[in-house]
Amino acid sequence: MTSVSRTDAEQSVLRRLIAELENLPDAAEDLASALNDLGDVLAAQGRCDEEVLALYRRALQLFIAAGGEDQPDTANVLNNLAWVHYDRGEYRDAEQLSAEALAIMDALFAQDDLAAEANPDSLDACRRIQRGALSLYAGARRAQGDYAAAEAPLLRALAVVEEHFGEDSEDMARSLNDLGMLYKYWGRFADAEPLYRRAQAILAALYGENAPELAGIFYNLGGLQHALGDYATAETWCRRSLALQERIHTEGHPQLAVIHGTLAAILDGLGRYEEAEDLYRRALASHVARHGTEHPEVALNLSNLAAIAEARGCLAEAEALYLHALRIRERCLGPVHPQVATCLNNLGMLAPLIGKGAEAEGLFRRALDILERSAGADHPHTQICRAHWERASGKNPA
Repeated sequence: MTSVSRTDAEQSVLRRLIAELENLPDAAEDLASALNDLGDVLAAQGRCDEEVLALYRRALQLFIAAGGEDQPDTANVLNNLAWVHYDRGEYRDAEQLSAEALAIMDALFAQDDLAAEANPDSLDACRRIQRGALSLYAGARRAQGDYAAAEAPLLRALAVVEEHFGEDSEDMARSLNDLGMLYKYWGRFADAEPLYRRAQAILAALYGENAPELAGIFYNLGGLQHALGDYATAETWCRRSLALQERIHTEGHPQLAVIHGTLAAILDGLGRYEEAEDLYRRALASHVARHGTEHPEVALNLSNLAAIAEARGCLAEAEALYLHALRIRERCLGPVHPQVATCLNNLGMLAPLIGKGAEAEGLFRRALDILERSAGADHPHTQICRAHWERASGKNPA
């Protein structure tokens, strides 16, 4: 794996540089840059542990001490910290940090003389920091189930990119992909697909039809087809993404675990339960090793394993797994998150099969209340849950 070897070499070089800079006077900004760069290298390897946080936090302190809080370097490190917290499932921290970064960049661009005084490369770097803050803030809001609040910053990021980087830039592809992801989660599937397709065309024109840069787009196209119920097409896209990711990441990288979990869900939909369960368990082991047991990705894979157990008729096991996933989601995401509603809906569907049919209506009602507030009345999940509740309550027994 060339890319992994390169990042290992970069890590060694940066650690030596940091050790040298620690002993030099007046080297605070260079030290801050090296600390931030090392954090970037470790994050690229899939790490989001305390060392990565400590590197970014120290870089942030040094940048602030050397140049103040209201500078691009500070905003850039805040974005990096936001991403690590997002990866850890700490979405409120990610939201706060990205909002701080965005405030810095907005204040900077509010200066009338900025464009005249700054060189074009510096301006482009600043706009990318601004775009990154908008994307991270929106991602954190989306991950907390607030889809409506995530749309405006993504539309704003798209406008920034269109004005300053052009319609055929990689920056445009990133922003289109971000907006497509939001619409997919929001249930706006018809809006998501053309955004993904446009991003795919841009990246293919820049890097080739099957370049590693397209792995994320392929993955998202697979996720969209999975949501639409076209499991065969979803599998094709997901396997294309996995093949590209395996070219750039070694076994155990968290990105591979995410794809394994999604591919498992697709295989589950195709009735290939043994393959699905194996992938779910691989993904679960990877997420637990990286995050511990309290993380949204752990809950997702437990819930999916519960569905496999239910399909096989192992109903007591399914209930235990659904309840375990529910408890993790309530602790990590709060009691009114859409993913909590998913667990409640699944438990409502299971209840009559395990002699707890009287509990089904209450489970569906709680899930429906959550989904109507967070996802909206027209979201496909809301409509499905409403139908379940109506049947359980006798309002629509058909």
